[in-house]
Amino acid sequence: MRFLTIIMSLTAAASAADIRLRFEGGCKGGFAVCSNIAARTCCNGERGTQGTPSLGFVNMPHNAAVGGWQATRNGQICGALVASGNTGNGNNACLNPPAGGSRFAGGTWNPSSKKRYAVNEDILECTNSQVADALVLADGKKYNVKGMEEGLVTELYTMVWNGTVKEDVPEVYATFEALE
Repeated sequence: MRFLTIIMSLTAAASAADIRLRFEGGCKGGFAVCSNIAARTCCNGERGTQGTPSLGFVNMPHNAAVGGWQATRNGQICGALVASGNTGNGNNACLNPPAGGSRFAGGTWNPSSKKRYAVNEDILECTNSQVADALVLADGKKYNVKGMEEGLVTELYTMVWNGTVKEDVPEVYATFEALE
């Protein structure tokens, strides 16, 4: 049994860790995604939105620390840590802001160590940042935003935020559709 746990942890660590900036609470709806994001890298994606109501962490190692940040004006890469948790024995987690809190500006993760410790700002301190590389509509259609003009990216963010489905997306975005 221990061997199986080790193999599953190694598989998760070798997979592409993704942070999803979800546009509905409870990790529902469309989202912006930072694909294959390194540990201690903040995923930012606030173009055309006022933050994100929840954060999804996908393909993470077991017991990875995960955190949600709000923007600050003090020059920190991520901002201020406002919510944290871990993936436990699974590979996925969902964070919502604390009651009465505002939305997230970004999220980050860090693999756990063998020692047990509380998740805190030091463990999740960001050393780098990354902007979302794709946007996914509520119906699951994915669009790569790398190489897309800034105005088109902003417009697509608005469409994803508003729950637009593929049939309502203008033809100009067809060349950016992911082939998944």
